[in-house]
Amino acid sequence: LLNTKAGEYRAVTKALNECARIWNDWTLPYPDDGVRLLRRDKIGQFDLKMAGLRTELEESVRLLANAYDDLKLEAKVKLGELFNSQDYPDSITELFYVSWDFPSVTPPLWLQTLNPEIYEEQMRRVQQRFDNAIQMAEESFGQQLLEMVTHLQERLLPDEKGRARVFRDSALENFKEFFGRFKELSVRSNDELDNVVQQCETLLAGMDPESLRKSSGFRDDTRLALGVIRERMESFVVTKPSRQFKFEELEGAENPTPVVPDAVIAELEQEPELAEPEAIHEPEP
Repeated sequence: LLNTKAGEYRAVTKALNECARIWNDWTLPYPDDGVRLLRRDKIGQFDLKMAGLRTELEESVRLLANAYDDLKLEAKVKLGELFNSQDYPDSITELFYVSWDFPSVTPPLWLQTLNPEIYEEQMRRVQQRFDNAIQMAEESFGQQLLEMVTHLQERLLPDEKGRARVFRDSALENFKEFFGRFKELSVRSNDELDNVVQQCETLLAGMDPESLRKSSGFRDDTRLALGVIRERMESFVVTKPSRQFKFEELEGAENPTPVVPDAVIAELEQEPELAEPEAIHEPEP
């Protein structure tokens, strides 16, 4: 019920959005809610980046808190009889924050000594989680690329009057960002996905947006090539949501603290090395 266009409020949302962007762009999904995978060699850089954004957020929240009374008064004038003071907390300082953590991925050695069977069972469960995480990453990359290919292909079609549709340079720039992120985070476990990404990157390499705008023949050739890629991707990319089963649902047992067996750590350390930061909390006012 505050003026969300106010400079102080926009500064807060900008900082939160940047935190969310880093969180999503630098990490891969994981089956547990609020947990994602991060390359081990990016932990220091991630932590430094997020710490800077947290400082920026705290300063923005401080400025918003200073302007809070004025914004409430503005809302009272604008809403008139609809204004209800109970809709506004006394302080908003604690409503905007960001936090993260890095859970241990080392299995407890004492459990291996105390009860080897439980230790092995926990490691099997975590192995299954990481297998699921790899599948989720593949599906995420595949869905994103399919959406981008579909969008660009549609923009290269002529409109109802046979004229070239308008498309922005970002339509190609987004592909470059995607290819970079795919190389950075992909676990290289799906040859079909790797091949189609390479095919798409080869097609768009060095492509000039202005040339697409000026040459109808170039647009048609590119659109047809994208159609081949799209058809190929639709044969293996999962587009419908799927339910994520938790272990307690399957076995009636309490979900154990995640531990990673040596085999999984070794696999992840090859390409790329991953760690698990916990959730970023972004409460709404």
